[in-house]
Amino acid sequence: MKKKYLFFIHFTACLSFWASICYHLGYTQTQLTALPINLISFTAFNNACNENIIKWTSTDEVNFSHYNLEWSADGNTFSTVALIKGKGEINGLNNYSFNHNSKANINFYRLKSIDMNGTFAYSSIAMATNATCIGSTSITLIPNPTEGLVNIVYENEAPITVKVYQIDGKLLNIIELNAGNKSIDLSAYKSGVYSFVIISNGAIIKTERILKM
Repeated sequence: MKKKYLFFIHFTACLSFWASICYHLGYTQTQLTALPINLISFTAFNNACNENIIKWTSTDEVNFSHYNLEWSADGNTFSTVALIKGKGEINGLNNYSFNHNSKANINFYRLKSIDMNGTFAYSSIAMATNATCIGSTSITLIPNPTEGLVNIVYENEAPITVKVYQIDGKLLNIIELNAGNKSIDLSAYKSGVYSFVIISNGAIIKTERILKM
């Protein structure tokens, strides 16, 4: 059976000059992965307290059966939360959306794409944080984009924990910061988009994506 490949079309002009524009439009890149269909995009975001929306677009669903949408609270152990039958469009685009209720602070999602003959492959991982339940806080992360230093302006005197994730949900660093204005240096990080999750007293109080130039 001829393999097709997963590649994110996300305006391939996302080169260095357009990086910040593509970031603010929510476009990301991923590794080339063999799949039984062409997965154009796969995203997850928090819509309301304990509610996440997962969306994806595919094409070339030739002899395709269905998707298993899988969820994890730790990024390692996944379970199936939905089975979605393929629409079967070959030449056009197939758009899908699913609402998932979860009380986890951080949610990881992936797709298992399954052909009629049982061939399957996994997508990259998308992440959604459940900060909406906490409400907005007086925390500002600047500048964004940044060439290295990210300043965290926080009015509260309580210490905070900052977790830095890759766009695929891989945890890169955990940083403990004391009261007042704080900063984190991303100079050693590769150019790309990173997710900052800020925690105080065990609860997520802020999430934001930072573009490292």
